[in-house]
Amino acid sequence: MKVSAIMKRYPRTIAADDLLVRARDIMVWGGFRHLPVVEPNSGRLIGVLSERELAEHQARATDSNGGPATDTVSMVMSAQVHTAGPDDSVTEATARMASEKIGWLPVTALGKLVGLVTVSDALAAEVRADIVVNTATDTKVGEVMTKDPHTAHSDNYLVDAAARMSQYKVRHLPVVDAEGHVLGMLSDRDIRACIGEPARAFGPDANESNKALSVSAEALRVSNAMSVPPVTTTADESCAVAAGSFVDLKASAVPVVDDDNKLVGIVSYLDLLRAFSK
Repeated sequence: MKVSAIMKRYPRTIAADDLLVRARDIMVWGGFRHLPVVEPNSGRLIGVLSERELAEHQARATDSNGGPATDTVSMVMSAQVHTAGPDDSVTEATARMASEKIGWLPVTALGKLVGLVTVSDALAAEVRADIVVNTATDTKVGEVMTKDPHTAHSDNYLVDAAARMSQYKVRHLPVVDAEGHVLGMLSDRDIRACIGEPARAFGPDANESNKALSVSAEALRVSNAMSVPPVTTTADESCAVAAGSFVDLKASAVPVVDDDNKLVGIVSYLDLLRAFSK
């Protein structure tokens, strides 16, 4: 199967001279983690702006020299971008995302952006394809999961959990009790749904309205945002079966538990893609 068969056409883009505040609003309202940066007239791909790069820039920004209100995409974007071609096989794109630990690939033809393919698109295609049966049936979740993941407790402050995600560069925290039983799952999207972008609310460029909102946000606990009941899997589950659950539930990461529902690891869609690309 070719990438052209599963890619999203006409993706949302941004220009290098657009303001970062505009890019941030597009990401927040559209639910995007990345934006391709293109030349407006030619459509040529020249870079990519990630949610993480934007958040880190906002955390460093000050109001001096014009402040973040005048900062442009070109100041933050990455010029080096991994891409796929429309005629590449989904298997090739899958292997590229797995090896580079990235969640999407812009699709280009002669340097021009023609679409994008996400890790969830590729995972869904792999589940439907024979490659799942051929390569992932015998691979167990325990072979690809991350052991001893970072966690949160339900009574932790939500802003502290957000800081922990930023510190360890993770997007999910299993929520456990004192004995390690899984109670829920906290994602960066859950946090944004409760308090918006932490850097915007608590960073040096926060306006008075955001600061007022942050007073109540600081009182929120993980229990106010976590997803319950959590979707879980086990270490002896096959990656093929687990991948099917990911696609059906549109999950990004799932806690791995033992027979007593105690946390033993976490498995993400990128982990499963690595199983398919072996």
